[in-house]
Amino acid sequence: MAQGIRDYFEIKDRCRGKLAAHTRKAFRMIPSMRRPSMLDLGCGTGVSSIELALLGGGALTAVDADEASIGRLREKLREHGLEDRITPVQAAVPSSDIPPGPYDIVVAEGLLNIIGFKKGMVEIERYVKHEGFAIIHDEVPGKEEKLALFKKHGFHLLFSFVLDEKVWWDDYYVCLEKAIEEFDAARAGGRETPDPFVAERSEIDDYRRDPGRFRSVFYIIQKQSWPKK
Repeated sequence: MAQGIRDYFEIKDRCRGKLAAHTRKAFRMIPSMRRPSMLDLGCGTGVSSIELALLGGGALTAVDADEASIGRLREKLREHGLEDRITPVQAAVPSSDIPPGPYDIVVAEGLLNIIGFKKGMVEIERYVKHEGFAIIHDEVPGKEEKLALFKKHGFHLLFSFVLDEKVWWDDYYVCLEKAIEEFDAARAGGRETPDPFVAERSEIDDYRRDPGRFRSVFYIIQKQSWPKK
């Protein structure tokens, strides 16, 4: 992996790691189980995947469509000796390349905002075993529609909690902005071509214009014990 790409991922992972406390909070709202099987859909470079595998003690399948992100995850698994705990899979969602499970816990942090909540719930229902759980991290708007979709797909809501705009600034964007400034300074104030942080600079500008857009919500849901009719 080229050094510029590695620097990019290391910065994103370090700052994203500050949000991992909220993933841990969501996981701990699920009743304790021994070595649950887990599936992380849209895992990126596996910041949450690694956290969840260590918390749960079981095997985890980590899925993402981006080749570079999965490549970085494989590097991290080798570095931390976790290759026997986490299986990376490069695949879009949906895909027949994803091991079918079913799984005790399915995690989707941000994926449903990309592929659509309706489509995402079809996939989550597909992979969660009966009486299993899902952790969904998504944007705040559309709560009533999402609750209706949970019911339609045989789930009930256990818990939810919101990360407000201050949390996103304090736990992510402060770190990211400072790291990008240091990245630029290390290159004598210039920027690489192409700039690896174009999207992130735009996100920070968007935050400053409208912080309220950056609220998000965790849903912890459980699949009912009987098959959907």
